Amino acid sequence: MNLSILKEVKVVPTSSNHNHNSNNEDDFYQTCVYDAGGLNEIRISNLIKTEFFSELPYPYYFVVDHKFIMLKDLNLNIVSTPIKYVLLRYNLNISKYKPLSEYLATVEYPHRFLSTMLDIYSQLLNSLLELEKMNICFFRVSADNIFIDQNSTTVVLSDFKNSLLDSKDTDESNRDFIRILENTTCYTYKPIEIHVIHYLLKVNDAPLSYSSIDEISTYFAEKMEFLNHFNKEYKTKYYHECVRELKSKYLNKPKDHIINEIRRETRKTWDNFALSILFLHIFENMIHVFSLNNTIINELVLILKQNLDPVPIQRHTLSYTVDAVGKLLLKTQDWGFLRLLPKSKTKKLYERIVS
Repeated sequence: MNLSILKEVKVVPTSSNHNHNSNNEDDFYQTCVYDAGGLNEIRISNLIKTEFFSELPYPYYFVVDHKFIMLKDLNLNIVSTPIKYVLLRYNLNISKYKPLSEYLATVEYPHRFLSTMLDIYSQLLNSLLELEKMNICFFRVSADNIFIDQNSTTVVLSDFKNSLLDSKDTDESNRDFIRILENTTCYTYKPIEIHVIHYLLKVNDAPLSYSSIDEISTYFAEKMEFLNHFNKEYKTKYYHECVRELKSKYLNKPKDHIINEIRRETRKTWDNFALSILFLHIFENMIHVFSLNNTIINELVLILKQNLDPVPIQRHTLSYTVDAVGKLLLKTQDWGFLRLLPKSKTKKLYERIVS
């Protein structure tokens, strides 16, 4: 039997195999391998429980408690194995929520779609900022790791196995960082410097040469989908700025030095970068489908674009973005254009977003 299928087995334990103190019917259990990812999920969950003082419900799907288990507890006919497993009890039943990628299709009216997306974006900004205050970089922003309560539009972030918890121990932080990047398969929401590390880990670990910098920057400018929202001149400029930034910081530097510098200097921009890509895609498609020029959406898109600068120091922080978006929403008085958005185009909008 392939043990990999046990990585995330959903189970509801009975009194015979698990004793717990909660009778909450919304409790949700998952079994996972007790590896570095599982340990990371538990560590970050413990920090969230200790440090996060927001009113309930929590905007995170995290582990309430855990217990080491034997494979026989899963009632599976399987040979013994030295691999350790833990039964994780979470704070909510995530199966009752929809991932953002699916939730988008349920919003029928365009005016509701826009107001809901603005609300979801604002919630996510604040949730990621709270994590940043705990030295946590979620590092997993995508339409599949963001869950929405359909009744309240409450937003929940899920999956901390490959999130980054900054430690005072630089070597430990770097080891965790490398492990997470080695397990990363999707780079759609990652900035240029993460692509540099991917190159060093997977392609060529020699000191970074000019030809390597050119190869990485060319690939990034040509393949990153968010740049399709910009014209050809902007993409060319983006490529040259990538080359200039990487040359000035990392040319001929060894792999370990580069990884340490990137993690230390730029990681606080990564969640905002990823979130900006996700919502730039949504709002730019709204502008195109509904002809929303000269509206609040245009101003919001300008903020998002600044967060995607190839030079990390030029990107807005999460704190700045929270303030900027809040001020933009407060100053906007004319929302009359919402009444003019034709319902007939909602399907077209959804198809463009998911394509």
